[in-house]
Amino acid sequence: MRELLADAERCGVAHAAVEVVHGNTVDLLHNRARHARLLVVGSYGDGAWSGTLVGHIALGLAGRVGCPVAVVRGATPGVPPARGGPVVAAVEDLRTGPGVLDTALLLARAWGAPVLVAHCAAGRESSGTVSDEDGAAARRLVDWAMRWVNDQDGGVAVTGEVIEEHGGPGLVGLAASARAIVVGHHEQPPSARSTMRQLIEFAPCPIVAVPPLLDRYVSAGADRAPADVATVPGSP
Repeated sequence: MRELLADAERCGVAHAAVEVVHGNTVDLLHNRARHARLLVVGSYGDGAWSGTLVGHIALGLAGRVGCPVAVVRGATPGVPPARGGPVVAAVEDLRTGPGVLDTALLLARAWGAPVLVAHCAAGRESSGTVSDEDGAAARRLVDWAMRWVNDQDGGVAVTGEVIEEHGGPGLVGLAASARAIVVGHHEQPPSARSTMRQLIEFAPCPIVAVPPLLDRYVSAGADRAPADVATVPGSP
């Protein structure tokens, strides 16, 4: 632990401390996260299930605590995360979008990295293709998110992409070239495989899971982004 403390100080951390506590790991970290700005956990541990990159600790914390949870890993065990590439802001809707964008922008500023706003628009038709209406709504959402980043900090380069695929697989495809992927969390049944969970399990780059943060312009009932983009000032 002293070596980890020394590493943190060499990286410029002004105030670092080590504390050894006993108890259930998930419960202890859940309690500490109540007053944390960010909770960081590793990957590729002994708890990782077959075929995935992460175990029960990260999955038990991501989206279940009141602060963002970063699951840090490189492409393979023992390899540090990439030092290049964009911070991908996976914007699913207006409910989680502001929190995702805010966290992605903070990371981009710290790393001097660009932001890539990504939204997955899977086709609802039998052919699997995205309809013109859904495609246009997805584009409006991405455009709104890009404007949000520019309004907050015009010095951070931002681009946008609509991916015609379901959220998990579509975003995992971006992970190979991403510095990190920031994704929001939706309450779902235990059996559901959310986009956040699929990224944490399979994406070979750091994943930052952000709890919901309602934007002041969005009503409490808004839960589907493409249809609700019109409620955001300045959107078409």
